[in-house]
Amino acid sequence: MSGICGIRGFVALGVVLLSLCAIGHALKCYKCTGIGSNKCAEIETCPFGTTGCMLLEAGDKSKAQCYDYSKCNRDTVKQEFTVSNFQLTCCTSDLCNHSARSLPSTFLAVFLVIAVLLLY
Repeated sequence: MSGICGIRGFVALGVVLLSLCAIGHALKCYKCTGIGSNKCAEIETCPFGTTGCMLLEAGDKSKAQCYDYSKCNRDTVKQEFTVSNFQLTCCTSDLCNHSARSLPSTFLAVFLVIAVLLLY
């Protein structure tokens, strides 16, 4: 009986690893609906051709979204979003555009995934 449990655990681990190695991986970024948002916890799958994630912080407000990495510079963003005093972060890996306000939900998600894996 212990051999069957070991095989089930091995198969479950294999399924999890395969799901993490999806073919045609699409970039995922945090998303806020506008500069007036207080928390950027929603996640979006970026459309084809989008090459990066952006985080624009102006005071206590944030805007996060998929964005063309080649356009992610202060002058372009200042003109496009009509802001003057802001912090800009541009990056190219999954969920790299988090603000300090979105981190608690990220840690919760990671904790839940680890907990589920430990139950197997």
